[in-house]
Amino acid sequence: MNTYAPFLKVILSAALTFSAANINAKDYVIGLSSYSSVADKKVQVSKIVKFVSHLKANDSVWLIDGYSLDTISRVNIPDDPAYNSPKARIAVNRQAIGQLVKFAKNDMAAMAETMQLPAGAIRLPQLLRSIANNKSSSDIEVMLFGSPHYIDRVDADFSMVEQFPSDGHILNQRTQTPYGLADNKKLLSGMRVHWFYGQKSNFINDRHSAAVERFWTLYTEYTGGKLVSFSGDLLTLLSRASNNAIAPTHSFRLNPKDDKMEMVRLPVDVMTKSIHQRPVSTQPITPETLAHAHNVEVGITWQCKDCDLDLYASPYPNAPILYFGKTETPQGIYYKDYMHAPSGSKGFETISFKKPLDLRVLKLVVNFYRGNVAKGVKGEIRLSIDGTTYSKPFHIQANTGNKGKGVQALLNDGEGNLQSILFEPKSFFTMTH
Repeated sequence: MNTYAPFLKVILSAALTFSAANINAKDYVIGLSSYSSVADKKVQVSKIVKFVSHLKANDSVWLIDGYSLDTISRVNIPDDPAYNSPKARIAVNRQAIGQLVKFAKNDMAAMAETMQLPAGAIRLPQLLRSIANNKSSSDIEVMLFGSPHYIDRVDADFSMVEQFPSDGHILNQRTQTPYGLADNKKLLSGMRVHWFYGQKSNFINDRHSAAVERFWTLYTEYTGGKLVSFSGDLLTLLSRASNNAIAPTHSFRLNPKDDKMEMVRLPVDVMTKSIHQRPVSTQPITPETLAHAHNVEVGITWQCKDCDLDLYASPYPNAPILYFGKTETPQGIYYKDYMHAPSGSKGFETISFKKPLDLRVLKLVVNFYRGNVAKGVKGEIRLSIDGTTYSKPFHIQANTGNKGKGVQALLNDGEGNLQSILFEPKSFFTMTH
């Protein structure tokens, strides 16, 4: 018995009522996620079959698993009047559609949970490279059905879980970052990308959604492609793909000098009063509080808008260091506080710790990463314990940044450099006895 027959009958019936305009023969690639729910995959397959039923002669569709990069099936429309009807186009591709239906019925939810993958996970950098290296024509329409949050299972620091990559990732080599494109500046030439991310995209807020869309727009454009559609509506995406929609205009720009590979994390909760806005205390603390401090936060602000400063925190010897390249560890979270930063700033740097800390061994470094300034950079570092906030001014006297060189040595053995300042928390307050 053909287990796909009932499902095929439903989508074939729907296909006969669907219309889409096509002017010239085209090559399409559709990337699907094996880690979408079975219900979501069945809806997607139904819409894809409708789409296929109104392709033109010589049109082709390469259907690919966007995570494993394995081919699901290939659809081809013969150049023969006998296949001018939707029913005939479906019939000639029955085997390919059957393979697609089989893919949709494969429930991978349990495996996704085990692998800690989001619903709809796809590996976009690897997927687009695979398409570019195996495409059959110079111009191609790519439709992606999956999450816009890339997960890197080899190096979790690159994963887009509540964070997104800075432009510097694009400008570096693939050997340094999975988002690197500097090794092939024509990789995506002629590729038009349409992205359906569904309703369960897990954006923190509108700012996060806009930042992710901006990154993938610049990512595709840097090597000659276009992000034509970025939508939560599937029918809109299919219509735009079949009707040669124009990519929306935008004001996104890559800074060619910004090679800093930063993973930018936004705070999950909108803070009514950030560490940078709270009143500063001079209240002394006890040795017990110093040794077992709860709800510790650290933040830096600075006065030079054209300078880029970074905050590093080492909770205890040999612990993972929290900074722009490692935004979450078991001990804490590093993020950019855009809400309270001045217009034009990249965002104040803030670290919040998840667990009580022994402040006697906590090390903090402020580093002057990039910029040029005649008299150095002045700023303020704040440390908060259970909402009580302390502050210290700082002045980095260097005239230019160091791109992070020397910070590790300063944290490890105290070897200083002109661009960095090491802070010990006990210097923030007086002690009671």
